[in-house]
Amino acid sequence: MSRVAKTIFPSYDRAYVDMKTIVDVMCSKAIERFQWNNYIRAAEISQVPEFRNIFLRLSLEEGQHESVIMSLTDRQETVLEKAVAGQISHIVRLARFISGEPQEAARRVYEHILLDHLNHHLQFTNKLARKEGLSPMARADFPSSGGRDLGKQSIDFREALKTPYDLSLIHI
Repeated sequence: MSRVAKTIFPSYDRAYVDMKTIVDVMCSKAIERFQWNNYIRAAEISQVPEFRNIFLRLSLEEGQHESVIMSLTDRQETVLEKAVAGQISHIVRLARFISGEPQEAARRVYEHILLDHLNHHLQFTNKLARKEGLSPMARADFPSSGGRDLGKQSIDFREALKTPYDLSLIHI
């Protein structure tokens, strides 16, 4: 990570960053690239030299912003490593939710979802071991016997609002 990124994002830890942060970083990168391209196009078509210089200067600033944002991501990571990192972030976030949740019913739902993500992590880790070898981020293997089948974890968005979560499925 660059010195600038560490200054702006001092608590950044790739293994524990949540998926919202990853989405925010990628959206920010896309916005900076869009702005960079727009300023370059504006400079190309501008007939006023002062405006052209302003647009070029702004495009350089947008390029610097994009560089800082991209320094937060590891380009050497494979898709599977990113998936493992994403599962780790879900697991950490759910563990925090569970530890701070005062209502037993909500805590049981979080625990059930946690088992799903533990299973996902195990599946992705095993696939990494078979396909690419384990990265340092994926080496923490563990047995998992809980969670639902992958097909049962998906629910249509319209149905999610109508269907209560079935607490009888939870066996922790």
